[in-house]
Amino acid sequence: MASSSPIPVLKVLNQTSISPPVGTIPETTIPLSFSDLMWLYMGAVERLYFYSIPSITTTHFMEHLLPSLKSSLSLTLPHFFPLAGHIIHSPTPTPNFHYHFSTTNSIPFTVAESDDDFKHLIGDDARSVLRLSPLVPPLSPPSGDAATPLMAVQVTVFPNHGVSIGLTINHGACDGTSTANFMKFWADTCKSGSSAPFITPLFDRSLFIYPNELDSIFLDLAMKFRELIFNSSITTSGSKSINNEAKQDDVVIGSFWLSQDEIEKLKQWISKENAAVTYCSTFVVACAYVWTCQVRARGWEISRTAWFSFAVNLRGRLRPPVPKEYFGNCLGICVVTLEVGELVKDDGVSVAAEFIRRAIDELRDDALRYASTPEIGRTLGDNQPLTVAGSPAFRVYDRDFGWGRPVKVEVVSIGRNGAMSISEGRDGEGIGIGLAASKHEMDKFRLEFANGLQEL
Repeated sequence: MASSSPIPVLKVLNQTSISPPVGTIPETTIPLSFSDLMWLYMGAVERLYFYSIPSITTTHFMEHLLPSLKSSLSLTLPHFFPLAGHIIHSPTPTPNFHYHFSTTNSIPFTVAESDDDFKHLIGDDARSVLRLSPLVPPLSPPSGDAATPLMAVQVTVFPNHGVSIGLTINHGACDGTSTANFMKFWADTCKSGSSAPFITPLFDRSLFIYPNELDSIFLDLAMKFRELIFNSSITTSGSKSINNEAKQDDVVIGSFWLSQDEIEKLKQWISKENAAVTYCSTFVVACAYVWTCQVRARGWEISRTAWFSFAVNLRGRLRPPVPKEYFGNCLGICVVTLEVGELVKDDGVSVAAEFIRRAIDELRDDALRYASTPEIGRTLGDNQPLTVAGSPAFRVYDRDFGWGRPVKVEVVSIGRNGAMSISEGRDGEGIGIGLAASKHEMDKFRLEFANGLQEL
């Protein structure tokens, strides 16, 4: 059960900003691709990394660990400079949005202290989003006119327990692959004490080849969102609450794990139950299992249509392929629909796996199949889909700043819409799942999740 104790007050110790070293990056402007525009007003991604340091004191952290954390971030930013810049709207000569970096740009950096229950926060039981949200920094959506940061960082000390690093990034700045590369660079630089790039990000938008008309489609969509957000009371932080029913103070995030052995058993069971599925990836198996458990937990009418959606990295799927070093958004969208009755049957997991795998396979022939139909976003939003944040490929549990691997990584932003997050397991094996739901639904989901594994 989620903790019922009062929400602790966060004590802000320091607020500053971090810039690339002077003279390392000239003033630069880069146009946004249609994929960047697609995500520009979809809300920021909020991720939390928890590190266990049992003997840590606030004084020790401020004097001995914080300086290297800040200096390594500064050394990292020249290689990922759009994150320190802003997104601006250029009305002429051709209307568009651009990344703009000037030598005065910086990233907001907050240091705080919390007396919250560290063990509870890194646990697997349901934790209130209201307990996790204060640990990630706020970030306003870009207006296109004002200089709004694209990323913010907050480091929180839990005396005698550990440290958390909260990262908030506007999704219009980059996708999860680019963020993962940024975090690896920063952590490795902090640990080694010097900048040793494992990857050189590429910012040339000509490397991402797609039909020109997609730019105008998503530019029009971005302009409509911009008008809604900044000429009314609507903001991306005011998104619909989970299931259009749960209030924010009822939203919890729970953690679930699939061991490598459980994944293999699920794969074998799926192949046995469904002759159409001779092979499916670990990602497909995990998503199929979570989706069916969630649908059962929600108790929907069997005639209702259930929706499932996730983003796919297109860098290696397009022709010609986009280099893996490409920085920005390069994503395709997969959408799967099934009747609830199909998902709650005994073979529901195998049916879900078949259709999820099929959606991925279809990207081979048409990687941009949903790009020309931006209205799919509204359709999804109206049907309470299960959406996915993250990927096991991001290797979030490998991010060692010199204090050891994180003991827990959470995607806090899934709390806005009842999504799931997915990562590798804490030990690098298996799969980690985060799920946001109402307290009532979470209890039902946890029971479905456990019972299903026992029956393998």
